[in-house]
Amino acid sequence: MKEKKDVKFIIYQMLYVFVICVIALKGANLDLEEVISKENVVEREYADSLKSFLDSILALGLVPEITFDTTRKFVNVDDLKKQLSELRLQVSVMKPSTFVAPTLRPDDPEIEKEVPEEDLQNIEPLKVQTLTQYTENSITNRGSESMTIVGSDGSTLANIPPGGSRSFVLGGQTSVTYKKGNQSKTVTTKKNQAPKISLQSLAPSGEDVSVRKIQSTTGYRVTISDDFPGQLDVNFSGPVSVKQSGPLTYDVTLNFLGSKGAFDRYTESRDEPYTVGFRVTIKDRIAGHSLQRSGIFTFGEW
Repeated sequence: MKEKKDVKFIIYQMLYVFVICVIALKGANLDLEEVISKENVVEREYADSLKSFLDSILALGLVPEITFDTTRKFVNVDDLKKQLSELRLQVSVMKPSTFVAPTLRPDDPEIEKEVPEEDLQNIEPLKVQTLTQYTENSITNRGSESMTIVGSDGSTLANIPPGGSRSFVLGGQTSVTYKKGNQSKTVTTKKNQAPKISLQSLAPSGEDVSVRKIQSTTGYRVTISDDFPGQLDVNFSGPVSVKQSGPLTYDVTLNFLGSKGAFDRYTESRDEPYTVGFRVTIKDRIAGHSLQRSGIFTFGEW
């Protein structure tokens, strides 16, 4: 019974101070007569602060043993501020035993279920990386728990033990899911880009150009670009000699007619200018990309 009385007592105390604050905001006494000048009206922030303080006390179900003088009169702003400070001080120095904890059901939505501090420290962050389709991907598990990688179709792509690494070829999976313990994270995969071919003509060309001159210099420089060049097959076809001058750069030279007689036989039934070409073909062994480009040599005399 005493506990209920204490609750009512503190609530009435708080409400009294709150009402005084509201009235003081208007610069009036309980009889609504002006008691202080408008220049010294209580600032609204103190009333708001007290109301917030009261709401928090009631919401938490805390019942402090606080003494409060309800006969006290406020004649100025400083007096009201002092009373609020005293009330806060009495609450702050109370012993824990003077509080009555609220009783909540386990399924009460207001209960926040927190993970113990020691458990939070033991949870390893799940680190992931973006994978690329139709190429070999390498993953290292640097944690102390096993990690599983699952494709968007539900298939298991890799099981990686703690501290281990795995390499696997990813197909057309649009996403992959990393799983470790109770954690999981899904990441969208990157598309494997199709290769590109650039042909740069370096030799002279035309009906007044000698075939011998064309064959004595590099005719074309072929440059290939791809995000995974190691899985490309590059092939040249035609009467040319090819020399690789860089990782994906090739110099192409015409190697067609070796003598004047060969030139005469080739041109006997043809009209000038004469043309001969070559073809470069690229195929991605894993992604299946395929690309072809052609180059042409034009000449008119031996």
